[in-house]
Amino acid sequence: MSKTAQRWAVNYLRHVETDYDWRRDCVAGRVGVVEARLLIGEQVLNAIADQYRCLAAECARQKAARL
Repeated sequence: MSKTAQRWAVNYLRHVETDYDWRRDCVAGRVGVVEARLLIGEQVLNAIADQYRCLAAECARQKAARL
């Protein structure tokens, strides 16, 4: 699978197959929102990497890009 396809797959899984967007929306306007959103993103990417080992490197890349 190409790197582009891996990126698309992780993004699809994050936005469509998880509650990522809902969880991010729930913390909007609260104290600590930046840290909470980073944590939510990390948790979701870890879950994707655990379930789809072939996407683990892309999940790690996306986590590193968030910092």
